Amino acid sequence: MVIGLKYGKVNQEDNEARDVTYKKIKEFSYNFTSINNSINCKELLGIDLATPEGQAIFKENDLSNKKCTNYVKDACIILDKMGL
Repeated sequence: MVIGLKYGKVNQEDNEARDVTYKKIKEFSYNFTSINNSINCKELLGIDLATPEGQAIFKENDLSNKKCTNYVKDACIILDKMGL
């Protein structure tokens, strides 16, 4: 969302903004994956949050604090290094 807000298209014809946005997203994704081996929540957490079972495991194991907080921190560091 941060990248889209900074670089995204204001009007539908602004293909240059789209291209810049895609490039920045690719850069962010590469850097995040380099640190965490994925950008996919299911892979990062090892559970499927779309299921009641996955949600129960998420809550029971406090994955929000144990994992998600670190992923958000990593994302912020990467965005900061990108000048965002």
